[in-house]
Amino acid sequence: MDGPSAFFLLILALQAAFTAAVVVLVARRYPARAGAYRFVAPAAVPIVLMLFVAHAYVQAFAQAGMPLSYGPLARIALAYLVLWLVGMVWATLLVRLVRR
Repeated sequence: MDGPSAFFLLILALQAAFTAAVVVLVARRYPARAGAYRFVAPAAVPIVLMLFVAHAYVQAFAQAGMPLSYGPLARIALAYLVLWLVGMVWATLLVRLVRR
């Protein structure tokens, strides 16, 4: 497995752990709010990572004196959108398991 794939797999595991912790805690404590947290909780990790990546990408191009290209940022944003969707599926599964 190459480096970017291993990094994405690590982030996917972190996403699953964070989403599980937040959704299970909210679903047990406030069952009526679990539906909303199913969408909100998985968004935290991709948003923070996208901000870090975009900042580092723009800064690297500025330091190199090269014109900025948005193609790689769009691919990274698409990967983090997929990460959020996977987190939503995971959160939906957890909400259903906790409600039983």
